[in-house]
Amino acid sequence: MTRSRYLRRRGSRNATELTDLEHSVLLAVRRKHTATVQEIRRELNWAGDSVSIRAALLRLEERKFIVHSIELGQFFYRHEGSPERTPDISDDSAAA
Repeated sequence: MTRSRYLRRRGSRNATELTDLEHSVLLAVRRKHTATVQEIRRELNWAGDSVSIRAALLRLEERKFIVHSIELGQFFYRHEGSPERTPDISDDSAAA
């Protein structure tokens, strides 16, 4: 998957719609239950720097899809969304 695919918007944006990167990051966090930025980068095979991943995590946290905790200076992210607020984040790659 190319980096530009992740940066594309997923149609018109409302409270539950995500960019491709946000969608992929949220899937990675849900699969791992608790994940660090480095673990998410590995899961996505992200060739770029971690700034884009961190920005997506921040946006997801602002929208209350995930929360973070800090242990020994390391940020850990986990899914924190009620079913009615969580967008459909089925794994599109499973259908491919």
